[in-house]
Amino acid sequence: MSEKPSRAYYIDNLRVLLTCLVVLVHLAVTYGAVGDWYYRDPQTSKLATLVLTVFTAITQAFFMGFFFLIAGYFTPTSLARKGLNRFLGDRILRLGIPLLFYTLVLNPVVVAIVHLNRFEGSYVELLLRHYGSMLGVGPMWFVLNLLLLTLAFAGVQRFRQMEVRNGPAAGPGIEATVVVAIALGVISFLVRIKFPIGYWTPGLHLMPAHEPQYLAFFAVGILAGERGWRGDLSPRLVRFWRWATPLAVLGAFVWFGVNQPLDPSPPGGLNWRSFVFAMCEQTFAVGIVVLLLNRFGKRFNHRSSFWEAAASDSYTVYIIHPLVIVMLALGIQGSALHPLAKFVLVAPVALAACFGGAHLTRKLPFARRIL
Repeated sequence: MSEKPSRAYYIDNLRVLLTCLVVLVHLAVTYGAVGDWYYRDPQTSKLATLVLTVFTAITQAFFMGFFFLIAGYFTPTSLARKGLNRFLGDRILRLGIPLLFYTLVLNPVVVAIVHLNRFEGSYVELLLRHYGSMLGVGPMWFVLNLLLLTLAFAGVQRFRQMEVRNGPAAGPGIEATVVVAIALGVISFLVRIKFPIGYWTPGLHLMPAHEPQYLAFFAVGILAGERGWRGDLSPRLVRFWRWATPLAVLGAFVWFGVNQPLDPSPPGGLNWRSFVFAMCEQTFAVGIVVLLLNRFGKRFNHRSSFWEAAASDSYTVYIIHPLVIVMLALGIQGSALHPLAKFVLVAPVALAACFGGAHLTRKLPFARRIL
């Protein structure tokens, strides 16, 4: 019998998958999906909007929360290994500097590229005249959120010292995951009474409608890392979510088919449609995370130079992907292709360009220390 790898390579491979989904979701919004993005292709299609919105809705239900779960999982061991002061310094370096660079440099550059054709003057003049209004965190809201959560966790450690167990510890049971799904559904519904999906907090670019999931998944990740959980899930738990997850998706599709033709606005407010959507969404999120952890833990817990490099570059991909997507989309703006065809054609090019560009970026002096 082969020994189980000491490193959870499947987590690295999951990070690559989630990073690819980030690129594809923003590309989908570019070509018709409902959402907020720097640039939207002028060609419109009801079919493209429907297909790509379904894709983004399914993906957005879980993928960013999954990122917080993974980040939370590695937080206790990193803190225990480095000590509080070094841990904080490392987090501020790896999260704070890219956040500032994106806000002060990359975001203005991307915004200027999008608006250059409507400005009478040079690119430099556009930046100089409107630089202040171009500042923003954009998709780096995730990094800002993670930095704030990490600082809060470090603050708690000054009063409650955690003890990381070497494990292996038992994974979650059905009851625990069901409780998390129900609680997240109810809390998300309550938050969305005041802040529906699509409302962004001014300045910070945070969406309160999704914050309960992010906070909960980060906390669950910390708990799993602190208890020394190594990824083993019971067959009973996996069997349960194999039928519960498709049911949640079916419920969401039924909701979508019944309500969207009548009311296309994002779910929110004190009404039954918002409640049903929140419950289906969060049930699906918990279920798909369980199933992906199980699948990757059993089938993709191995090392290869390609996937190892992709995992190392994934954070940089997250930082630079807006620039890549916008430039590629503007490059074929005048094409008469259907928006879905553009999405299919640009997607592999965007992924290759993002990971290739990230790999080259990390070869710059001092880049690996931060990225």
